[in-house]
Amino acid sequence: IFISLFLIVLCSPLMVLICALIKTTSRGPVLYRQKRMGLADREFTAHKFRTMVADAEAGCGPVWAKKADPRTTAVGRILRKTGMDELPQLFDILRGAMSFIGPRPIREVFEREFARTIPFYSLRHMVKPGLTGWGQVGDFDPRSEEGPRKRFEHDLFYIHEYSLFLDAVIVLKTFKKLLWARG
Repeated sequence: IFISLFLIVLCSPLMVLICALIKTTSRGPVLYRQKRMGLADREFTAHKFRTMVADAEAGCGPVWAKKADPRTTAVGRILRKTGMDELPQLFDILRGAMSFIGPRPIREVFEREFARTIPFYSLRHMVKPGLTGWGQVGDFDPRSEEGPRKRFEHDLFYIHEYSLFLDAVIVLKTFKKLLWARG
């Protein structure tokens, strides 16, 4: 909570600028709200800066975002590449729905799909979902066929090996990814 509050204060000018850029370059709301699965399999609302055109899933239903997704706005591409689209989730941490570090929350429709094919998938809900996590900093493409299984293995490793040292490693790897704009 302290880190979240500190980052909200530090990033406030940047968040105001992002809001202005989103509002002036595309139609629709600045924030994107989406139901995600959290601690103890409970659904919560996650907030992000909107990076896609308004109602991007109206015609296709829930789908994973692709690299170079045509639904992504010009500002959205930059936000996604730099990870700045996640900044509103600092408020989700502040309100207790998320933690700074933990498995990334995903949508229920994808949770059900993975639970059918990956044994014990719901174990990842033993801890609060995080803004970043061991599965986020792993060197694999989460959109690949093996991506969800690899991410789950990383999530289990984090839950089992949790320590302040591991959290520090995750934070450093996260900043490295953000600095090199690998989202």
